[in-house]
Amino acid sequence: MMRSRNHDDKRKVIRVSTGYGDVALDLESGMYWRLNGSASLVLDILEGGGTESEAASALVSEYDVDEQKAFEDVKSVSQTLKQGGLL
Repeated sequence: MMRSRNHDDKRKVIRVSTGYGDVALDLESGMYWRLNGSASLVLDILEGGGTESEAASALVSEYDVDEQKAFEDVKSVSQTLKQGGLL
């Protein structure tokens, strides 16, 4: 599945799902990111307007991980996604 999203009305980022997660490409800068399944899930939730707490709950349900660890991972992934311009 391929998705595209305009960021800041200037950049266009395309995401493609693979069997191992997603690949995101910033068409303006040429930068790309490989997202594993959990990072893709977090990005989907946050892009859809969900909260970091909701993303952490989804990780707990999907991957059967500890709630505190899931929340720490979401915080880390969210920061990385923001730094990369994906959020």
